[in-house]
Amino acid sequence: MIIRFLLLLLIISTYIPTVFSQEENKKNKITKVENGLSLGVVFQDSSEIKYNIIDRMQFYKVPSVSIAVVNNGKIIWSKAYGKREVASVSTADVNTIYQTASISKSINAFAVLKLAQEGKISLQKDIREYLTTWELPNNKFSTSRKITLANLLSHTSGLGTGGFFGYKITNTIPSLNQILSGTKPANSDPVQSINFPGAEYFYSGGGTTLIRKILEDQFKTNYASLIQTNVLTPLNMKRSTYNQPLQKAEHNFASGYVGDSQVIDGGYHVFPELAPDGLWSNANDIAKFILSIQKSLRGENALLQKQTALQMFSKVIPTSNYTLGFVVEDKGGEKYFSHRGANYGYRSVFYGSMKTGKGIVVLTNSENGEMLINEIVNSVAVAYDWGKFYNPPIKKLVIADPALIKDVVGKYSNGEANFTINNINGKLEMTGNSAESLHYVGNHRFFLLSSPNIEVVFSSSDGGKIYDALELIENGNVLIKALRNK
Repeated sequence: MIIRFLLLLLIISTYIPTVFSQEENKKNKITKVENGLSLGVVFQDSSEIKYNIIDRMQFYKVPSVSIAVVNNGKIIWSKAYGKREVASVSTADVNTIYQTASISKSINAFAVLKLAQEGKISLQKDIREYLTTWELPNNKFSTSRKITLANLLSHTSGLGTGGFFGYKITNTIPSLNQILSGTKPANSDPVQSINFPGAEYFYSGGGTTLIRKILEDQFKTNYASLIQTNVLTPLNMKRSTYNQPLQKAEHNFASGYVGDSQVIDGGYHVFPELAPDGLWSNANDIAKFILSIQKSLRGENALLQKQTALQMFSKVIPTSNYTLGFVVEDKGGEKYFSHRGANYGYRSVFYGSMKTGKGIVVLTNSENGEMLINEIVNSVAVAYDWGKFYNPPIKKLVIADPALIKDVVGKYSNGEANFTINNINGKLEMTGNSAESLHYVGNHRFFLLSSPNIEVVFSSSDGGKIYDALELIENGNVLIKALRNK
């Protein structure tokens, strides 16, 4: 008896210091993350500056942030910072939910792949075989052309309607059919073909909305309940819902903020499309989603079989890294699945490694959150030694000729994207989804801190002296070309 007691004391005395050591290491890592935010670019002839998370939240005017970190296949920690609602001084916590915006597309894709795995739906059938309560309009691009769920999930369907604006809570909310048809009170374009299926990648939130219609027609149930049953409940994502608007009993949500810290009337816009943009969640729940996918990729017991997960991350067309509901990208020699989100008043992102059990989720309740998100992700990658995940480019700034600044000011468009270039006290500012300063590196080339690997290049469309063309170029590839409005 005495020997057993002594052995127990020995085990306890060994275990307790280990636990304290692990907890101390965790606290140190969190502190390192909180004080290691960086711009994502290093300026030549100067050392990289590190920032504190609270200071950067104040700088970017982001009221609150929800973060979860995954490492070695586990959720290491999750934490919230700031105020979920500024006027009432309501503090955000780990249970506070945010609009995750287009992260919704990844959860939607996961559900579709699970249903396909179970033989309940096909990724390769013509979607018209599933539609019973709405008809896709025929035109020269769609007539006699098969459009599949794989096309819709990968944005290769040829359908238009890139994204949605949402509706004030006091607005009349359109039905799903009104949204798809673009009829009042819907405030978005009708969902219809603008190119041949499979021809190219074109980001279509309208196509993702059509997936909701397909699922509701096929399974005779509402979309939110279907996703709850097939994904959210099995993954124990207890603080996640596709309810739009939120139930009145839900009070712990982050209100959205736009512009110069202006709260959205009613707290948020309603996004009734659901599948492309309607998920409310917190960082911890999205981290659970990442873990499930990583288990599937390792062939462990999970909702998706390994083969299904690999199919989910397979390219539909070779020129696009957008697979079935996810972006797959190389970060420092390692593959990550990811998605970003941008709803009115909210910005978000998640990354999950394909092989090594790493991941990060960052949710914010501000349109100004994009750059803050990038800085937090960079800090986590450095703190947890994720190799060259964070590999900032080195830039040498050049003073721009005042004549150049004057000449490129104006509005640019290509029919799909619109940009405004303004002169703000002798420096250029570019407005697309949000306003951001342009930094000059010479030869009519600028860059944005939010995406330092992409150059903004001004030129003449006819080789003349008038700057009337704007190009976004990454690694020598032209991503977008827009001409100045006349």
